[in-house]
Amino acid sequence: LGEWTSTTGKTAVFRPDGTCGLMGETLHFYVSNFSLYTGATEDDMTITHKLSSIDKTSMSLRDIRDGQDVVYKFSRVGEWTLPEVTAETAPQEESAVEATPAPETETAVEATPAPKIYKETCKIDWDKSPCDVRNFVRGLSPYPAAWTEIEDISGTIHSVKIFEVAESDVVIEGNPGVMLTDGNRLWVKCHDGAVEVKSLQLAGKKRMPIDAFLRGFRLKA
Repeated sequence: LGEWTSTTGKTAVFRPDGTCGLMGETLHFYVSNFSLYTGATEDDMTITHKLSSIDKTSMSLRDIRDGQDVVYKFSRVGEWTLPEVTAETAPQEESAVEATPAPETETAVEATPAPKIYKETCKIDWDKSPCDVRNFVRGLSPYPAAWTEIEDISGTIHSVKIFEVAESDVVIEGNPGVMLTDGNRLWVKCHDGAVEVKSLQLAGKKRMPIDAFLRGFRLKA
């Protein structure tokens, strides 16, 4: 929370009410797994930035919107302080100035851990737009990594981590998730479009570019 300014003159203000002023826009925001989600409303937020580093005086944001990959380095404006609790803002049943320890039954000020990210949360939903799929993959790369399932010519289903995709104008018939390859490149149908897979990792193998992967793996037609 607080006000930040970048080395290039950009400003960012993150407020306790869940809104922010970012690069001249007023948006809603939340942070999860070092990713910054923003949107015009609370119900329409997507990953727009990766939080590369942060402490009390500085942070680095990597802008991943619209194919960008720009890092902004911010410095905090003023001192870092917790929001002040006053008699007006404190709940009625609690005393804002009481110095004695809170009763054991009160949990309003207890710290809670950040939500855990489970494997199923990282599975790619191919029924999203190409832009949403690209941002989802980039937001989880390289760890914990987005993933999907592919089938080889023997009918065996494999889980693969996807590290990089790009929007594509290739037209693929069928339902979202259908894959198309020419032996060197791989495309996947999304909602109203497609993405091209650039790099991935088969379970038990190293991360590799898609052309190297396809030389040793035969997709089911």
